[in-house]
Amino acid sequence: MAVPAVASVMCVSPWAGATALRGHERVGVILPASERFPGARHAWLEGFESELRRQGVAPTMAIEHASTPSQLRGAVNALLQQEVRLVAAWSDGNELLEHQHALADHGVRLVLSDFGAKALRKSAEAHVVRCGPELWRHAFAAGHDLARRGARSMLVVAGYYESGFDLVHATLRGFRAGGGQRHEIVVTGTPDLSAGDAGWLRANTTVQGAAPDVVMSLHSAHEIEGFHTFWVSRANRWKGRALAALVGDSDAPRLASSESSAVSLYQPRMIDVGTTRSTISTDSMAAQAGRSAAQVASGLPRPTWATLRRETPSFWAPLDGSGWHHPALSNGLHGPGAGAAGWLSPYGA
Repeated sequence: MAVPAVASVMCVSPWAGATALRGHERVGVILPASERFPGARHAWLEGFESELRRQGVAPTMAIEHASTPSQLRGAVNALLQQEVRLVAAWSDGNELLEHQHALADHGVRLVLSDFGAKALRKSAEAHVVRCGPELWRHAFAAGHDLARRGARSMLVVAGYYESGFDLVHATLRGFRAGGGQRHEIVVTGTPDLSAGDAGWLRANTTVQGAAPDVVMSLHSAHEIEGFHTFWVSRANRWKGRALAALVGDSDAPRLASSESSAVSLYQPRMIDVGTTRSTISTDSMAAQAGRSAAQVASGLPRPTWATLRRETPSFWAPLDGSGWHHPALSNGLHGPGAGAAGWLSPYGA
């Protein structure tokens, strides 16, 4: 079976030869001070360290933890005082870019390897490489794919946590770029209007009124199961509706065989030999992001990430890469011509 073209990043090493990491050098690592997904922070670091060992590189590590802008500023300053040569970070890319000039002044390279739920608002300089999954691109590709497969109207149901990133906006940009015509948005799990079951009831009312072709779920952790319960309880009333979700495989809702044909699951994956048959969870995606950071730091080509759609319970197929490289993204997600982005009403981003 032929594998379609995948959404890819140019496979050329941004830092080869003299700039590649050497075993005796000090490397700074910035990890989140808190984490929504238990174990993901450890998985990222293990992926980073194991890949360095595989490359035969064993640098001295200096690890800082930071989440807020002030914490990040303190972490960067602490690492500069320790005279690191490279900083590998799983943290907010936009906040870290505020420090790219300071890092450049000290000859320090920066590897951004977060989940990428936010698009970068400014250009990264030559000493900065982003090599994580960039979830916003996968959200764009999923929306684009659903429209190309015939959906013309969409309801995006997003968790309160997910709505604070660029995932909703990217999904809708992709949907419109693929030919989608109208959309509605409901945010669940908000502190007041959509707390508890209220969010699901709002989504149900919107489905009944707007009658969308597809319902796109942007949820994580336990809320994925909550959405699935909501979906199944209303399946008989939602005849003809399709469900799509951007999830990790082990986080995916358990689907009966009768449901599978109406459900599209999408996920990001770093392309390797086992891409189409292995499973991926939030922790394993974090480990892949850590591996990708180590590969770039070692002078290897930047890894290729692709958006996969589940074709069968055990097989995930990469999408055609046109969604990633669509002209709508020529100026980035928030560049000229991108349309409104700001906060959703009453919640979101």
